[in-house]
Amino acid sequence: MSENPTPSYQARLERLERSLRRQRTATTLLLAAFVIALVAAAAPRGPVESVKASRVAILDKNGAEVAILSGEAGGRLTLLDATGFPLVDLVAAKEGGRVVVLNADGRTVGGLSCTKNAGLVFTTDAEGRPEWTSRRQE
Repeated sequence: MSENPTPSYQARLERLERSLRRQRTATTLLLAAFVIALVAAAAPRGPVESVKASRVAILDKNGAEVAILSGEAGGRLTLLDATGFPLVDLVAAKEGGRVVVLNADGRTVGGLSCTKNAGLVFTTDAEGRPEWTSRRQE
């Protein structure tokens, strides 16, 4: 064999080298596009204009629910203790709003409510007996 390749081998080698350069360029561009897409997907976004849900639960660091926001009864916010027991219940209903405070035994110990024509503020003892009440009606 001779040391100088024939022109057909040289032409073929040049075509292969051009093809390899094009493949490297295409691979580099695809990799760059992938990295850009990945970074764009992970980038923080601005505030969301609105969130729609029928129930939202706020969790503590251990994953226990400490607050529940729901569409129940026209709108409801319930605050829970560390064991998941409700202690405060805020309800917005068609006839009016209501806030109820419960003790660790689940008994109502205070609250307020209102309707179109009346308002009520009250407290009770640990057994649920009324201690103080203020009512206003029009």
